[in-house]
Amino acid sequence: MVTNTLIDTGDDLGDTEDIYVFDVSLARRLLISSLVLLGVALVGLVVVIRFAGDGITTSLLAPVALGSLALAASWGLLIAATRLRRRGDRFIVRRFGLAHHHNEAITLIRWVDIAVVTHSGTDDGSRIARTFGTEYRCRIDLRDGGSSTFDNYVLDAAALGREIERRSLT
Repeated sequence: MVTNTLIDTGDDLGDTEDIYVFDVSLARRLLISSLVLLGVALVGLVVVIRFAGDGITTSLLAPVALGSLALAASWGLLIAATRLRRRGDRFIVRRFGLAHHHNEAITLIRWVDIAVVTHSGTDDGSRIARTFGTEYRCRIDLRDGGSSTFDNYVLDAAALGREIERRSLT
């Protein structure tokens, strides 16, 4: 695996055969989901503060409510951060390998350097899994010990994972 700046375009991996890009519609859904989670956390915090004077803080409800709100807020922030970090990602399938463009960097992976391709996720068509971006994940383990991962933030990620696996086995 080689990581370089845009000076190295991956041309030594051969001609471009397919391109997989960042899923903008999923990103919108994820952003909306994260805003909803943050909103729920904020409303819940207001409710807990409002009833704090009524003895709620001495009961078990306050720590459970605050913990749930912290979890919702953290998950919402994580989703938003992931969406922003992966914006613009694209994978270019080439004759002799894969070029992953992320921001200003390119990671080049030759098919012969791939040791194992692992697919995971909840492939049950669940709307919640799709909304939160947990529907599919692919990990590429390289012979030199490095690894790379992608998930359904990439449009048609499962097809890309199958293509990588097929090419790395030949």
